[in-house]
Amino acid sequence: MLQKFVNIFIVATFLSSCSFHISAPKHSVNIAKNVSFKLLDLHILNQNISLQQHLQSSYKGQKYSINLITQISPNKMTVAGLMPIGARIFTMGYDNKKIDLYISKLIPIDQKINRNNLAEYVLADMQLVYFPVDIIR
Repeated sequence: MLQKFVNIFIVATFLSSCSFHISAPKHSVNIAKNVSFKLLDLHILNQNISLQQHLQSSYKGQKYSINLITQISPNKMTVAGLMPIGARIFTMGYDNKKIDLYISKLIPIDQKINRNNLAEYVLADMQLVYFPVDIIR
């Protein structure tokens, strides 16, 4: 019975997913009121970073838990979000030219949110967190 439920869940997840391809990101992202961040080329990092993180959040009274896997190299940055059971709920890839974004319909994203901007905000946040301060300045 449990195996049947898992199989149905996996098929439903694949059928209800969305993928987006975003051409060259903006040169800068408004990360706060009157604060703009110029997106950096990944080649500037000149190193590889691999991380695994466990995040817990809440949205409209519901609690969520996801595992994040992040890979950053001078040529590519990939961030994948997985449910605790291992199902992929989003993936974002950036290669200095374009952003590829996959978001499962299981993620409660308000329809008013521009998905292109969302990907650029995530990219800016990742650069602010993982790039050396000297490069960001």
